[in-house]
Amino acid sequence: TELLPKGQTKGGANVTLRGVEQMAFTLRPEVRIVAGDRFKPGLREAIVGKAAQSQFSGVELGATVRFRGADWKIVGVFESGDAHESELWVDIETAQSSFGRPNIYSTLVAQLQSEGDFDVMKSALLSDPRMKIELTRERAYYSAQSDQSTKAIRILTTIISIIMGLGATFSALN
Repeated sequence: TELLPKGQTKGGANVTLRGVEQMAFTLRPEVRIVAGDRFKPGLREAIVGKAAQSQFSGVELGATVRFRGADWKIVGVFESGDAHESELWVDIETAQSSFGRPNIYSTLVAQLQSEGDFDVMKSALLSDPRMKIELTRERAYYSAQSDQSTKAIRILTTIISIIMGLGATFSALN
């Protein structure tokens, strides 16, 4: 994540800068360029999601944003209809080079030909001692993330309910 000015405010907010390969557009057909073009591999170019464009200032088409001392030109705007719209996408190898993080990947997305291929791939990767990975299906990954938010909300509402119940009890006794 990087910091960008948020709307018309003076403060900034974090934005996700996602490094992707060109194959990401094949794996995610819902990602459509609605203005400008895709970034070109090897160049410090970025595409911005529609939601990020409306949330942050200085990310309009043709603008230049600065991340960790490197300037990136906004060459395209994309829509996806999901959470990716709040991100900026750049070429993965250019990002790794610019940020001094060669060959570091935090997420790998693969499109398999059948449901059963996941178990085959998982057992092959987990049996390789060189691999230190966690392998999950994409739906399970996002479901686990939303479960954490649901638990936090449930705890908060329980606390508020107890406080309100105590308040109502004291009010009735009074």
